[in-house]
Amino acid sequence: MLLHRIFPDEEGAPAGAACSSARRARPAVPGVVLPVRMAREPALRVRQRLHAALGPLLGTYRLSVDAVRPVCTVYLHLREADIGECMHRLMAALPMAEFGRLGRVSHDVLQPVEPSPHKVLRAHA
Repeated sequence: MLLHRIFPDEEGAPAGAACSSARRARPAVPGVVLPVRMAREPALRVRQRLHAALGPLLGTYRLSVDAVRPVCTVYLHLREADIGECMHRLMAALPMAEFGRLGRVSHDVLQPVEPSPHKVLRAHA
């Protein structure tokens, strides 16, 4: 027997039942990307330091190692509500780290957090 026939989904209907896409759609959690630049270390050591500093606040991240300069950049994917706490913990654990510009994650596309001046002008018109 197939599992989707045994277990109901969150709304109580069998998971294999036909349903509208509107009912299945879930709003995306607002997320941001926080670039953190630090001295180059082995990737395992960077991961250990991040997990020790952020603990359960650590979501997904991408590690980029610069081949020319002795730095590496970690792009942390965070919830918008956790930015302050994460920055506080990172400053305490990695005092030499540098924060980059926040970006907003929307449908896997990185966008600047601040709106452009043109959008602000149209919003006030």
